[in-house]
Amino acid sequence: MVDQVRRLVHDHGFAVVAVGGDEHGPPSSYTVGLHAEGLPELVIVGGLSTGGQQSTLNVLADRLLAGESLQVGARDPSVIDGFDVTYIEVADTTTEDFAVALRLQAGFRAVQVVWPDTDNRFPWEQGYSFSPVEQRLLGPPPA
Repeated sequence: MVDQVRRLVHDHGFAVVAVGGDEHGPPSSYTVGLHAEGLPELVIVGGLSTGGQQSTLNVLADRLLAGESLQVGARDPSVIDGFDVTYIEVADTTTEDFAVALRLQAGFRAVQVVWPDTDNRFPWEQGYSFSPVEQRLLGPPPA
């Protein structure tokens, strides 16, 4: 897997690694390689299938590489039709959540793409309708 990710990063500037969910938590996906361009890696936990997560991260990574920026804490309506996402700074990128990335790079930062519930509320907002297990937050909510 590490060699395949290394090739994808070499050929495309980044790769997306999918981590299948199990009885302990939902699937997640994260980028590897954006760090080399001075950008944060991106991660999504739960919410979408790994294919949907990968597609979303590919679009966002391409936007970052094209010079756009993601504003931590800002609502972004351009990612999921009819809903906002927001971004939070990942508190610790040295965990197993980033196992493949850690084998290929060090000292990187990451931003989590946080998805809303069906009423467009985020996990820290009153009335959020999903269990915390469905979208584990990897950093503090925006102030």
